[in-house]
Amino acid sequence: MRLYPLQYWFPRMSGVRWLVNNVEVYPIDGIESLQLCSKGADVEVTQLRSGRVLGEIKSIDLDEGFVTTAQFDGDVRVRGPMSTDCLSVAVMLGHRGPTNEWGIDVNNGDIGIYPPNYESDSSHLSSLNYSILTISPSTIKHAAVAHELDFDEHMWTRPAFVRPESHAGDEIRKFFSSMKSATDNAALFRSNAVRNALFDESIEKFLIGIANATAQVCRSQSTRWYPFLIVSTAENYLRDRQDLPVRLNALCADINVSRSTLNRAFQTVLNESPISYLRRWRLSQVRTKLAGPTKPNQTVTQAALSFGFWELGRFSHQYYQLFGELPSATLSKARGTSLIVES
Repeated sequence: MRLYPLQYWFPRMSGVRWLVNNVEVYPIDGIESLQLCSKGADVEVTQLRSGRVLGEIKSIDLDEGFVTTAQFDGDVRVRGPMSTDCLSVAVMLGHRGPTNEWGIDVNNGDIGIYPPNYESDSSHLSSLNYSILTISPSTIKHAAVAHELDFDEHMWTRPAFVRPESHAGDEIRKFFSSMKSATDNAALFRSNAVRNALFDESIEKFLIGIANATAQVCRSQSTRWYPFLIVSTAENYLRDRQDLPVRLNALCADINVSRSTLNRAFQTVLNESPISYLRRWRLSQVRTKLAGPTKPNQTVTQAALSFGFWELGRFSHQYYQLFGELPSATLSKARGTSLIVES
């Protein structure tokens, strides 16, 4: 058994990562772990409600692509590309509480299509269980031709959710749930034949599900996409001014919406006020910074000040209320438990 600093393998996450054959296991112990929600993801995660975000992510290397399976409990908002250079195809295996993407309510068995660099813009309340196949766009196009399936030319170039007919949806969920269970015996993935078979069947299940879809909704077709766009624009505004106090009147003027429109957008998307959410956004950014690769001189005070928290006692109280631990504990874990184990 060999031990390495985690930063040698993946510089964005603290904690322990296990490598067993072709399976990587990432315990989820906070929102920072969800940056690994799929292979190659570059997402920003904001915690929406108080409590620990816990679960597990597994990434399976199938040579020609990756399958990521994950389950976690916690209320979060996720924003950013699922992959910067690959196509991501996701299936909802199970959830408790509402979950949506681009204003589209997502149900068990629904399939999400994320072209390279297209942003996820989602919120998940309570718990979530999903699988994501990450592959090159050309690979799935060639597979569709091999299966004699004729898709619209825009199928792999615009983000959308499709709802397979019930039997196809059940088959997809059953297959990926079985694959997730199989990772408990990681020695299976040592075999090239097994990896090739799983890769081929993963593509086949998704293609058949998409071909037998009873409904398809693109991001731009969602009636709730405009409120999501307002919230995302407000977040961009905040990111550009992260160390400055939030003044809603200035924000509204700069993004060209009224105060009432801004309030309605946040209530529609997140069921809370802009001020309340933006505070959680800042706290989440501080946690991500503290939990990531730390510089030798990194301090809690520096991280808090960089996101505009100047009353440090009040900041620590708000941080503890949201995440269930003090910011100093987050920083200590990042410094003390960044290990990777390979068997």
